[in-house]
Amino acid sequence: MAVEVKTAGDRFEAGIPRILFPTRAAVSGFHEVYAVTADGQRFLIITESEEAVSQAATVLMNWRVGLKK
Repeated sequence: MAVEVKTAGDRFEAGIPRILFPTRAAVSGFHEVYAVTADGQRFLIITESEEAVSQAATVLMNWRVGLKK
């Protein structure tokens, strides 16, 4: 998102936020999904893949390691 900012003396005024550019940025509650260069001209963004990929999961329940009787 981007927003126009105006300052005058000790006044601060923020405009209406707008989309800076569209992304498919991944969502994470644990870490940032983007980085910005110091000059603010380039972005590195972790994105979700274009196609959803599902993988099978195997769940073993009530298994036992070879017990000797």
